[in-house]
Amino acid sequence: MKSELASLGVTRATGEPLNEWLKRATKSPALAELRPPIQEVLRLHYQYRFDPLGLNNTDREALKR
Repeated sequence: MKSELASLGVTRATGEPLNEWLKRATKSPALAELRPPIQEVLRLHYQYRFDPLGLNNTDREALKR
């Protein structure tokens, strides 16, 4: 995703938190349609990293895709 957004001119600044970068990226009208799927990927990412229960198999597969 990072390289795809960078190719659209939305690069992540050094030290910029992932959620802030993605919020900034989807403020662009050209990327507005990506807002819902990006929010879902971000939710899954944080659940995977920080939830002690992790992800169920369905969510794990969704994050891989």
